[in-house]
Amino acid sequence: MPSDEIEIAVFEGPRLIQRQICTSVSLPGDGAGALWRGLPYALRPDNSIDVAAPAPNVAVGLDGVSAGIMLLPGGDLNWVLVQGLPAERDRVRAVLHAAGIAIRRSGRWLGDPVDGRAYDWFLCCEGIPDQAGLMQLLRMTPAAEDQAARVIALEQRLADLRAELARMQDSLRRAATAPPPPADDTATTVDAIRAAAAEAALLEALEQLHDVQARLDATVTPAPSRVVTGLEAEVTTLLGAFRPDIAFLRDSLLVAIGEFRSRTVFYRALQELPIDGGRPQGWKLLRGADRWWERHVSTGQDDSGRAYARFDVAARHWSLLLGWKVEQTRDIDWLRRQG
Repeated sequence: MPSDEIEIAVFEGPRLIQRQICTSVSLPGDGAGALWRGLPYALRPDNSIDVAAPAPNVAVGLDGVSAGIMLLPGGDLNWVLVQGLPAERDRVRAVLHAAGIAIRRSGRWLGDPVDGRAYDWFLCCEGIPDQAGLMQLLRMTPAAEDQAARVIALEQRLADLRAELARMQDSLRRAATAPPPPADDTATTVDAIRAAAAEAALLEALEQLHDVQARLDATVTPAPSRVVTGLEAEVTTLLGAFRPDIAFLRDSLLVAIGEFRSRTVFYRALQELPIDGGRPQGWKLLRGADRWWERHVSTGQDDSGRAYARFDVAARHWSLLLGWKVEQTRDIDWLRRQG
């Protein structure tokens, strides 16, 4: 092992993420550090680092647009991978949000490096452009930045107007059920006028937001061709050799490789699927989807993973979808549409 490489334990708070060989570095003030996924972290006396702790104030070599950003297209969703500090991840999230791109999940990227670069974070998105389009979004011109800022300002204005309109409507409802006022109903009339004005302003703001959003959405281009990481290719090859009777739906393997801390329970779940069909041990029938079985799957951190499998008698193979508990309703709807 080269003298500048050491074996370290990588923690996120109290949780051990992994052990691996990393490059040692010197931090400001003659402190010892180690590089993990392209970022420097303070090295503790027991040769461990805590990636949840504040990172040292060391430049990470990214430009203002960040060369450490990669689009990893999937079959149903797309993963935007980010290398850098949490502030860089939050900047990318804000740009995507301003461009009207829905972000389904986000977190620490646990998959292998892509094109030789190790990434720290992922944003799982819908409606993402290709890599060139993503870079164009992140290299926004001043005019485009103004549009994005305008979208954020309009969204805040819409929230304020909705709150004001709801307050006025509640005031009118209370006035309608209250006993008649002794003198006049001037206060109710004023509230009605203010509610009408708030509603008109709300409609105007919605029209402006739709106009700005349409111009931003015009920059979105079709999704690029599929990119496969080295680890995904290896896992696909191994599973194809040992369980060729299992067809993985949508982005099941990418979820397991990039978002699960451990795939042990996932592999165990695959072993539980009988080659000749029948009820898998430890699985239960899924309500709302015909002939699908369901199983909880540990992610290595909690029990929030969900696997769904169905045996095709004619083709003699299993179809399997791996997802998350928080997206179960959406996944069951999708499974139901498969017939």
